[in-house]
Amino acid sequence: MTGYGPARIQRSDRGSSDPGWVGGEVHGQPELRCVRAQAMSDVAPTESGLASGIVNTSFMMGGALGLAVLASLAASRTQALHDAGASQAAALDGGYQAAFLVGALFAGLAAALGGVLLRTRAAPTEGRVESAAT
Repeated sequence: MTGYGPARIQRSDRGSSDPGWVGGEVHGQPELRCVRAQAMSDVAPTESGLASGIVNTSFMMGGALGLAVLASLAASRTQALHDAGASQAAALDGGYQAAFLVGALFAGLAAALGGVLLRTRAAPTEGRVESAAT
């Protein structure tokens, strides 16, 4: 879902009536709540304040760094298109499309890595009665 909004924006046509931005408006919060809950699940109650601060700071710094990278990419692509003779509007559109495409690719890569690298918990074995073969 995170990659859906940027991918729709990247594919939307400036002259079309298809609002490519609709998917991007609601994509952020549901998965962030799940990630925060998972990040805090193994933390002792005495360390929950520190862990919460680290998780929230990581989210804020990650978002700021990602935005800086994508904004730099958009500005660079816009300048390159403008220097190649494109109009200001077309160059700006091309720069934003490049940034949204890269953002969608990063979201897809993060989802794939998360699916492969995240650990799973083993089922608890407490309370099971094992029968001995006689």
